[in-house]
Amino acid sequence: MFLFILLQFKLPDGAGLYAETRIDAWLKEPWNAFSSLTFWLPVFYWLYKLRGRYREHIFLTACMPLLFIGGLGSALFHAFRASSFLLLLDVLPILLLFVGMTFYFWQKILPAWWQLVLLVGVYIGLSVIISTYANPPASTNLSYLLRGVALFLPAVLLLKRIHYKGSFLLASTITLFILALVF
Repeated sequence: MFLFILLQFKLPDGAGLYAETRIDAWLKEPWNAFSSLTFWLPVFYWLYKLRGRYREHIFLTACMPLLFIGGLGSALFHAFRASSFLLLLDVLPILLLFVGMTFYFWQKILPAWWQLVLLVGVYIGLSVIISTYANPPASTNLSYLLRGVALFLPAVLLLKRIHYKGSFLLASTITLFILALVF
């Protein structure tokens, strides 16, 4: 009974509890807060790697602020769990980044625009099924898994086109994504 009550408890931000959440601590979720700052690593890497050539890589350049804000928002949200604004700062930049990157990769793979529209319909349908029929802890991980497949599948198909040049980076990213789902 206590576990059920604990699982139903919500902090001022309106989101549920994680296994790490410590309601009475100053830092509510220190590991989640700290690990969110790792979002900044690719931002700093690409800022350095592309210096002076940002206009040549407009999409990648546009992704960097979203990833930076997403990492900051996620760190603040998980550290303090104090407001719905921080929850939005945690979720929205990464969601926009996901949507942009997914469209970017799939439009490079699919030969016709209607195939992309059909794929979006399938994705939305699966998302609705997951949110309707899966329990909250499982639904979160399943929705992340669906996002990962939607994002990484076209990236893998693109790697095949370029003879797997850079596959180590994508394999590392997928591995870290899977670890994030498991833990």
